[in-house]
Order: sequence, then structure tokens, then C-alpha cells
Amino acid sequence: MTNHDDAYEAIAKKTGFEIPALYRKMVADGVTEYGADRGEWHVNPPALGIASAQVEWYAPTAIADYEPAEYWDRSLTLVPFAQNGGGDLWCFHPAAAENDLIPVALCPHDEMSAEIFAPDLGGFWFRQLLNAFAEMDVAHTRFDEATQQQQARAEIRTIARYVRPEWVAILEEVASRPMKRKGDILSFLSRSEAGALATATLAYARLGETFMHAP
Repeated sequence: MTNHDDAYEAIAKKTGFEIPALYRKMVADGVTEYGADRGEWHVNPPALGIASAQVEWYAPTAIADYEPAEYWDRSLTLVPFAQNGGGDLWCFHPAAAENDLIPVALCPHDEMSAEIFAPDLGGFWFRQLLNAFAEMDVAHTRFDEATQQQQARAEIRTIARYVRPEWVAILEEVASRPMKRKGDILSFLSRSEAGALATATLAYARLGETFMHAP
């Protein structure tokens, strides 16, 4: 077995949860990692690496080694696969599974309440990229609008093989819109528009539902 196979086996043994095939494919395809140099990052960026998306993917071995904080509810099986820049965790939430969909929950490191963010991993990619398109901070990259638009399209290419074609079409339409600028923030749409579009497209009744993960 490969090292990843060992890690997936360890995760299943530890949590009773089988890591979804879509995550495994993503790891096998190498889209959770940065390329060899900055030029490659621009052409083939890691999934959701753009601007404010800031998804720091966990390797399978990191998932296998993860231990929840002492104050987390140990009766819940929450399996982190990524974190944001603030240390909040993106987790698979198998207890909320419906119709073979494993929801993704956002579990803050400093709050007691978590939120169901997407119906599954593909929905997570779609919604998170929409959110990123609503708030692209160019303070560090110093990208001009043309370069930022190229980056947005590159991100869509990265995730296109993992999400529904109709979702890709929506993302491409959004990324073709004229940009708006407010200080160092560029956007194709507002945050409220991104939220409304995600809600309508995902059509998932439990979207935004909260639960206690740290009583």
C-alpha cells in the first residue's frame, strides 16, 4: 500500500469514517499542494488558494494524526481536512450525512458553535470559491485587475474536474463580470450576492445550520 493508503486506513480505524473518494482523488491529483515555483502557482494554483479563500489543506497523514482539543465534544465525529488562516477547521461531519452526501462543517477553534457550510466536498469548493470572488485581497499580491481575473479563471480550472459542470458554468460567469474595487479588495460580486447564489444553487436545507461542537 502507498503511504496515503496507510493513512486512510488509520483514519477509518480511528474514527470509523471512510474519507470520501473525491478528497482522495484531489490528493492523488496533487491539487492540495503548491507547485515548484511562483510561476507554476499562477498557472496551476492549488484548489481554493486564491485570495481570501485561504484553505490550508491537510495531508492524509495529518488527518490521521489529528487529535481534537480537550474541550470538543468527543461524541461527535468531526474529521478535519483543512483549516483557514485563523485556525478554524473545515471538517467532514458524517453524523449529518444524507443520501450519500457527507456535509462539511466549519468548526471555529474559539467558539462553541459550528456551522454546516456545504452538503459535501464539491459543494464546499463551489461555495468557498464564490465567497473568495466576493473578497479578493490584493494587498500582498499587488495584482492588477487583469492578473486577478486570470487567477480567478485558473482557480476555476483547478476545481472544474471535481464539481458539477453547471456549477463550473456559474463560476465562469461570475469571473467574467467587471470587477469592483474598494481599497485593496477586488470583487466580482458582493458577499450577500455570493451567499444568495450559493444557497439557491446548492439547494441544501441544512445549509447554515449550527450545532454545538464544544459544549
